[in-house]
Amino acid sequence: MDESTQSSESQRRIVSTSAYSAKPEILPGHPAFALCTSIPKLRHHEDYRSRRGDWQCRPDHRGSPCGAWQAHGSHPHAQGESAYYGLRSPGYVCKSLIRSAQQQPHDPVDELTYLAVDYSNVGATAKALETANVDTVICAFGMESDAISEAQVNLIRAADMSGSTKRFVVSGAADSNSRHIPMVPTAKWALAASHAVEESSLEYTRVVNGLFLDYYGLPHWRSHLKPWVNAVNVEGKWAVLPGDRASKVNFITSQDMARFVARLMDLSEWSPVSFIAGQTASFKDILRLAEEARDLRNGRISFPEFEETGLESTGRSTEYIFALFHYISGTGGYTISRDGTLDAQFPDIKITTAAEVIESSWRNP
Repeated sequence: MDESTQSSESQRRIVSTSAYSAKPEILPGHPAFALCTSIPKLRHHEDYRSRRGDWQCRPDHRGSPCGAWQAHGSHPHAQGESAYYGLRSPGYVCKSLIRSAQQQPHDPVDELTYLAVDYSNVGATAKALETANVDTVICAFGMESDAISEAQVNLIRAADMSGSTKRFVVSGAADSNSRHIPMVPTAKWALAASHAVEESSLEYTRVVNGLFLDYYGLPHWRSHLKPWVNAVNVEGKWAVLPGDRASKVNFITSQDMARFVARLMDLSEWSPVSFIAGQTASFKDILRLAEEARDLRNGRISFPEFEETGLESTGRSTEYIFALFHYISGTGGYTISRDGTLDAQFPDIKITTAAEVIESSWRNP
């Protein structure tokens, strides 16, 4: 790599990593966007090819339901180029997305270069980032264990040691308030990451959004998220609404989130937290849309016992997960203020509504 390539601001490398080992893919002479994931096996090469045409990112199909980089969408600055990332090998953890407005369309998968690192070795990870001339790290771990939290903290320290790395996007949209740690384990992990970046010299941000609308369109809505049952089970045709049913929640599709994340890379300065408001609605609104789309006469559908939520891997009972979700929803925990959001900074990004997701998914699935 020549000096002009290393020094040019237009050729910044943006890398993202996964939770066990790392593999940034760098295409010399062009910006590289990489994402982190904690996924155990490598998908077949053809799976990458089948998803060309979208800018897609997801940390983990098992990841947090409402806030750890689970997204895909069109990159606004690329001319039809994209790379799907879904590394699933314990020997590798990172994949970069390549973008070039000047190049002719091609299959970026054929031009990716991988660098393997061990996150437990902070020094070696720092050297790998610096050798690859990585400017920005986007950490997209599915925050679900102390081990993954520790991997992110190590990655922050490595990025801080790297001479080329200046910016870091922290994974985890959970509330980092210490008083919530006994109830919400992810709060502990968010707090650990916040402390690590605050002590570093890195410019950083943490992306916080509401709940993903994808869950109300699955399995018909195109998404890489694992189904997660919460207040309204559109597929199962039942609902248990939190609080007074009128509590407001912010919703966004994973595709729209990715569009905001892509635009976030263009900002010259970041806030410590980057909020995405999306659409504000109540679960009563979601239920009404589901009833109409599924042609249900009555939304009050009972079920004999708690269904699986998709989060049983956390070790908590299904009843606990439902109770916690209802508590957070009913107390405004999924509501995002519209002051200073990415929505306001990028008003040209059209938000996909709950009606669009549910109608397109269930009217004619």
